[in-house]
Amino acid sequence: MEEASSDAVKPYINIGAVNSKDKDNKTYKKIIELYHSKEVQKALKEDTKDVEKAINLSEKEIKEIEKDLAELAEK
Repeated sequence: MEEASSDAVKPYINIGAVNSKDKDNKTYKKIIELYHSKEVQKALKEDTKDVEKAINLSEKEIKEIEKDLAELAEK
């Protein structure tokens, strides 16, 4: 199994994203907070046999991954 930070998993990252106008939306923030909670992470670990992991990426990191994947797709 690959590490969550490995380049090999980047094409499979699920991103919780919102429009700029919704970046401070309390409901969306709560959903992400709950997803990253210990209880949900424990259930996710059990349900996916420790394959899926939550990681935090900055907007800059996400854009870099998008750029890298677009370049790979062009090859």
